[in-house]
Amino acid sequence: MEKEVQDIIILNLSGAATKIAGLAGVADYLYNVLGYRPTDITGISSGALLTVGIAMRKWDVLRDFTQSFTLDDIFDRKPVNKKNKITLNAKIRAIIGKPSLGTQGNLYKTLRKVITPEDFKRYQEGDFPNCWIGSVDVKTGARFICNVKESKYSYDDYLHIVIASTSIPLAVEPVLYKDMILFDGGIRNHILSAWALEYYGPRVKETISVFSRPEEYHGILDRDWEARNIINVFERYNDITVIEISKRDEREEKLQLALMKKDKHKIKNAQVFIPSIIKELYDTDPTKLRKLYSAGFKAAANKLGDW
Repeated sequence: MEKEVQDIIILNLSGAATKIAGLAGVADYLYNVLGYRPTDITGISSGALLTVGIAMRKWDVLRDFTQSFTLDDIFDRKPVNKKNKITLNAKIRAIIGKPSLGTQGNLYKTLRKVITPEDFKRYQEGDFPNCWIGSVDVKTGARFICNVKESKYSYDDYLHIVIASTSIPLAVEPVLYKDMILFDGGIRNHILSAWALEYYGPRVKETISVFSRPEEYHGILDRDWEARNIINVFERYNDITVIEISKRDEREEKLQLALMKKDKHKIKNAQVFIPSIIKELYDTDPTKLRKLYSAGFKAAANKLGDW
């Protein structure tokens, strides 16, 4: 059941694809150095994968998983290989008219290792933060945002809801859930910070939002880019779309905060941005993952040293 509290303290985690290590590094600092204790955690895509694990403070598992996962931990049919080249299987799927270049069936197995059925039961019954996860129903275009702390969601529901939030269109297939066709929440929002402020209103006392991109986004895109194949064209399209949606979400959060403060609502807030280390959509280079985790931790320390 939803946790009933008077003062709301929020941690918002953006989408990140394989840049998930940066989000985890920031959260590690927030919990274990700053002592930040959210009542609510929101997550989109990779952020959704982390929500319940962070809520339960499974730091050993999260540190290992986010810095060592491979393409095999995500895909049972890979759209790309380790060199980010389109696979033969992906080409065949495109030719025969499949709805995606790959499928991420292995992510279900991976998530089951991070959050077991026993973990999830303890999470729903225990004194842990609400975890809000966002995806998009492409049948209607509507957002589907739910709190998996509520007892009406089973463990299987949780798995489907999280995987749906990570399912990038064209790269992988959607998740069929109830009467919806769900894809990545990043189609509509990079982060749920503005939504959370509007949902809880004046009850919000503190909020920290973690963006998987740098604050200055002008140098993110490689100016030497060329249209080499369908994968790198899709990645370029995805990169531009994510940046624009992220910029809009950042502005909407700031506007919502300004309006609330104008109405005399005292809210302590911060936005943390992570340096650009991983460029490709599905880069799982372990050296980069470790570097990104550390960069996220340091970014949080630099931003929130006087919090």
